[in-house]
This record gives sequence, C-alpha cells and structure tokens, in this order.
Amino acid sequence: MQRKVNFTANQQVTLEDYDNLGNFPRESLDNVVKDLGGFPVGRYSGFVVEQTGQSVVRVSVGRLFASSGAIFGFDAEGGQTLDFLQHLPAVSQKIATVIVYGNTINTDVEPRTQLVDVESEDIQGVELATENRRQAYVDFILGQENATPQAPAIQSNYIAVANVLLTPSGVASITRITANEVTSIYGNSEQIADHTRRFAQVGPQIDTLKTDISGLAAALRAKADFAMVSAMSYDLARVKERVDLPDDHAAYGSDIFWTDDESDTAHPDYSARTEQGLRFPSAAEAVVALELDNPIEDRVIVNNGMALPKFSPIVRFSAVGKDGEYPLTNTTQQTVQLVQRTEARTVRRYSTTETQGGSNDSWWKTAASVNGMSQSQVGAIFRRNGELYEVVNYYTNYDPLYAYSYLAGTRQAYERVTLRKFTEETMYDYYTDRVVSTENVTGSVVAQTMLNSQDGYLVGFNWFFTRKAAAGDVRYIVCEMKNNEPDLNAVLVSNVVPPASIAIYPAKTEVRFKPIFQPKGKRYAVVLMSNGAHFVATVSGNKLAQGNIQYMIDGSWIQGDPSVDMAFEAVYASFASPIVQVSLKALELAGGIDSVKLNLDALIPDGSKLDFDVRVGSKWVPIRDAAAHVALLSNLPSILPIRANFIGTTDVMPALGLGEDRTEVTLSRPDEDLCHISTVRTMPAPMDEATVTLLVENWDSDDHDIDVVLLTGGSYTTTVTPSAQIIQADPARENAVKVVASFTFGSPVSSFKIKITGETGGSARVYHVSERVDVEFT
Repeated sequence: MQRKVNFTANQQVTLEDYDNLGNFPRESLDNVVKDLGGFPVGRYSGFVVEQTGQSVVRVSVGRLFASSGAIFGFDAEGGQTLDFLQHLPAVSQKIATVIVYGNTINTDVEPRTQLVDVESEDIQGVELATENRRQAYVDFILGQENATPQAPAIQSNYIAVANVLLTPSGVASITRITANEVTSIYGNSEQIADHTRRFAQVGPQIDTLKTDISGLAAALRAKADFAMVSAMSYDLARVKERVDLPDDHAAYGSDIFWTDDESDTAHPDYSARTEQGLRFPSAAEAVVALELDNPIEDRVIVNNGMALPKFSPIVRFSAVGKDGEYPLTNTTQQTVQLVQRTEARTVRRYSTTETQGGSNDSWWKTAASVNGMSQSQVGAIFRRNGELYEVVNYYTNYDPLYAYSYLAGTRQAYERVTLRKFTEETMYDYYTDRVVSTENVTGSVVAQTMLNSQDGYLVGFNWFFTRKAAAGDVRYIVCEMKNNEPDLNAVLVSNVVPPASIAIYPAKTEVRFKPIFQPKGKRYAVVLMSNGAHFVATVSGNKLAQGNIQYMIDGSWIQGDPSVDMAFEAVYASFASPIVQVSLKALELAGGIDSVKLNLDALIPDGSKLDFDVRVGSKWVPIRDAAAHVALLSNLPSILPIRANFIGTTDVMPALGLGEDRTEVTLSRPDEDLCHISTVRTMPAPMDEATVTLLVENWDSDDHDIDVVLLTGGSYTTTVTPSAQIIQADPARENAVKVVASFTFGSPVSSFKIKITGETGGSARVYHVSERVDVEFT
C-alpha cells in the first residue's frame, strides 16, 4: 500500500480520514493492476457465454480490468440472460457482439441514525448508501444483416467478450473473443519458462546463424536462378506434352489442343473447338455426307460404299489345271474369329479465315521415335461421329512440308500436307486396324497364300471345284499375312458361295467382291472354310511359285506339300481411263460457308491422286489453291458445288467413300467469341504464384482480344485475375504472339482451372491458340 491513515490516542478523527481507509488501498491496487498488467485496452476474466435456448444465451459472472487499473465486478447470481428473439435476421445472418463495461456507483442503501444537532444531541433516521462499488455491466451490440456478416464496431470503453452468430431460426454459434481475455501471472510464467527452455535449445544455432547464412549464400551462387528454373519448367512441360505424359501432380503443364482431353467441355461457359489448336467455335455448322450428284453416274462403280472409276475385270495371274483334288473336309472343323479391317481415311480441311497447321506441325518432328504423337492425337484427326478411332504401333518421320507416320515393318501409314489455309492428312496403310465387324465361323479350314507382285485392285477369283456336296456353304476369306501365316485378325473381305453356285471342273466358279487394293511385294492368303464335302482342284509342280497351301488344325496353321497349290485365277481391275472427274452433290450451309472439312474413307495408292475442286463463281478451283493463299470462300457461299478428280493409271486408281457410313463433311463458319476452360490442374503442393503462356497464331493486333484468368475454390467459381498480362510478338513466327499472364494467389492453392476468353473483334482473320504452358511455384 502506497499510503495509510495514521491515528493517535485521543485524536479527533475526520470523515475524510475514514474515507481514506478505503481510498488508499483502492489507489494502490489500481496502480498494481495498471503497472503490472499494462493493458493498452481493457481485459476481462470470466463472462462465459453459453446458449440456453433457441435464441437465448446466458453470461456468467466475471471481472473487467480497465486500462486505468480499475477493476469492475459482475456477480449477479445466476449470471445474466440475453434474449435475441426480437433481433433475429429476416433472411440471412447477423452477428451480435456481447460486450461488458464498467461504472462506479454508490449502492447498498440502509437506514441509519444521524446526529443533526450537537448541543441538543438530536438524531434522525435517514437512508444512506453504505458501499461505493465498481460495477460491471453486460449488454450486446448488433451488426448488419448480410450473407457474410461482419461483427459490429464498438466504443473504446466497451470490451468485446463473444460474437454470437444469429440466423432466422436462432443462435447458430458462439465465438469467444480470447484476445481480450486477461492472462494470469501463472500462465505467463509457464510460457516464459517454456520459451526459456526452447531458447536454451536453439540459442547456439542462432548464435551461428550469421555464419550459416554466409555459407548458404555461397552455395546459392552455384545454383540455378529462378529465371533459369522457370524456363526449364516451361520447356519440360512442352516435352511432357510431346511424349504424352500426364500433367497431374506437377507444377508445370502444357496442352497443344489436339484433343479435348484437358478441356472441361461440360462447363456451362465452355464454347470452343480443339482441332490441332484451340479454335473459335462454329457460329453455324452442318454435317453432311458426300454423295454422287448423279446417283446412276456411269463413270464410277460403287461397291460397299466405295467408289472406283469404271473398270473391267481381267485375270492377272493363275494356277490352272487338275493334277489332283483336295477335300475341304480333310481336316477337323475349327471355330475361328474373323476381324475385318476397313479402308483408310483421308481428312482435308480448308478455311478462309483460319490458318491450318502452324506451330503445331512441329509436333511431327520426332524423327524415328515411337509415339512421336500420342494415339489419341492421331486418332482425333480421323475420328467421326464421336466414334473410338484408335491408331497403334506407329512412329513418325518429319519433313518441312510432308510428315509421315509409319506402321512398324510396313510402308508409310500416314501422310500430312500442310499449307497456309489447307491441310491434308491421309492414312496410307490402305486398311486400318479399326475393327468394323467381328464374327465367329465354323468349318474345316484351308488357305492358299500368294505374293502380289504388282499394285492393283483384286476384284475376285475363279475357283475350280471337282466335286460338290448337296449342302454346306463355302466361305472365302481374303486376309493379310502375319509371320508367314494367314492373319484372320486382318480380314479384307469375307463372303459365302452356296452349293447351288458351285460349278464343276472344267467350268469356273466365279466369285466377285468389293475391290481390294493390294500393294506390290505384300503377301496375302485366300482362306476357304466349309463343313460340306466339297473338293477343289489342285495343281502340282509348284506352278504358283510364290505361294503354298496351309491347313488349320487345332487352331494352328500347318504347311502342306510345297509343290502343290490350289487351282484358281486371280481377277483384278483394269481401269478404262487414267483421269476421271465426277460431280458430287453440292454442299450447303445457310448463312454461308467459311470452312470445309472432308473426313472420308479413301484408298490412295502410290502413283495415284484424289483431289477435289469447288466452283467459285463460274470457275472450278482446286481446294489445294490454298497453297497460293487464295481466299476461295471469302464471299461465304451458301451453296458450294464440288467434284472429285480420280487420277492414276489403268492399273491403279484412288477409291473414294460415299454416304453416311463412309464420309463426314463438316461445313462451318466461326463465331466471334471464344471461351475455353481446362480440366483441373492439380499441384504436388500448395502454390503461391503461377504463369500461363499462350502461343497465339494468325493474330490481328488491331482487332483481336484474348484474356486469361484462373478459377479456384471448391467448385472452381472464384476468379483470380492476373497481376500482369503482356502480349508480345513472336519473332520466330509470322502473325504470332505470346500471351504471358502472371498470377499471385492471396493464399496458396492446390488446384485450379485455366479459363481463356477471346474475341475476333470483326477481323477478317480468326486466330487460334497453338499451345498453352503453365508453370507454378511457391
């Protein structure tokens, strides 16, 4: 105690002396609280807030410590009840802050006698306040109603104890404001002791920290800087895209937009097209089939949906005679599966406003490397109507104008020709591994193999039967060879000859089928299957020097007598003219055509060519005139006459598919707005920053616009705009720019989506995004 009241014997005592008996201790205690507590603002102890009803809370007893050192007490029996029923929000939420404050009052009034006249010693009864108390009071302050409510502002002489979240149905939660709660000396002592023990452990390390930092700086000077690591991540993302490695759980990724595998096409805002680059969607589009303008056109022969110029059948090679006979039931019956292959495809694209190819052509430069492009990327080129079109077992070789993919061990399987406004992509293995039909058949199996020495179309055989049964069809199968055995997983044609159609030797049994192109130097097999007692003629003396008979027993092929062959004649097509022009049904799109994409089944042998002309005004112009940058469709014709040019020799001509099953022609004109949203990019750890770089081609700096944002949050609905976005010319490419958008997250994120929006602004050119690369870092 700083001060005390002194009393001596027989001393007269004043009223002030008595008051000081309470004032002096209070003053000293205030100084102790003020000096030792050192509270810049008031603190509280106690005042526990708990919910007792739907909209009711109770506040327990407690004490308020003012910054002046004064202590105010709240000791109401049972605490104080606060009812928020009349203050609940109507629709959303609000916060009510429970506060305490203090005031000094005179209280505890009691009746006392008081001397009113000293001489007469008269007294009277009065009521006097016998206690001076520092009283604490409890109340609440309401915030504003809001979907995301905030705590209300309070006066400096109020102390916030708790925030009560109110909803239309009542109290939702109570959050105690511990920052305003007084900390005991014991608690502080424990924390100080803990810090002391901790400092004793780390103190020596801190003492050597300066030396450690110097060593770290020296080590960092030998490390790659951030710019180098960022550039390496950029390049590595592009390499991973080339070798088709996933981007998940890596702080860098890339997409060249060959497929929509990394596009969130289900997003309601999505409006884009991924076709060898990110492109504007179609404002209007029509998908039609390629058909003959004249259904009875006599310059072509249509068989199984494939059109070939008119031809006559001729026998190219044969093994004729009857040196013996072979019963088709000579071996046990087998049940085999036949997988029939289909004709290859060609895709031709032309656009007036868009450029074709561009920097994406560089992805064909992986010379002699397996999977230079992914199966999905190649398959996407030839896919029609959402079908699964797989390409397997290929590798690529690159030339500046022509790019080829090769099936292992065979001739080239894919050719790509890229000009400014025109792209042609053709599968050149003639018959692809895409399965079109599978069936199981049963019977005895025998095959005659043969080597084809000259390019040509096989259109049939003449067989020589020596005997026939009354029942049992004969199935004939033409298939490719694999490991010197007939490959029933590579069937080119399969059909049956009923017994009634079988002629007896020396008469020929003629079978005709859809023309099958056979390149020179390749071996084929003709397989006969039957469960009927039919006999075929055989010749001996190795008259067919480049073939032999094979039998199937228990699922395995067994070679027969090498000097014996089946008697037959191979019939091929001989074309009437080496050049044939055929008018096709005109293409139509209401409002005008800007782009034409022809996805066709086609066979285009070496030495032949299949081209298309369109009529612009009164003149027929080859689509390939895009090589001269001719804007063929600049006037957006609604009707586009078209014709096909078959060019070859009398032995070899191209074949063209017709109809819905063989063709898909897409007519379109681009929209002026684009919106692409990526699939989720998942990081290996939370990231603080990101950079997204776009390579944009056919750019018009006067009219074009493009923006990049990131989508974050649980449902990816929070938009993060770039802290900076720059557009700079790409010196390596004409009319190309790089768009670099830099992002800084308010808090680290583990995943996001990339959103790209753009406008053409009425330009006569339409740009496309060839590549997107994103790099993230902490």
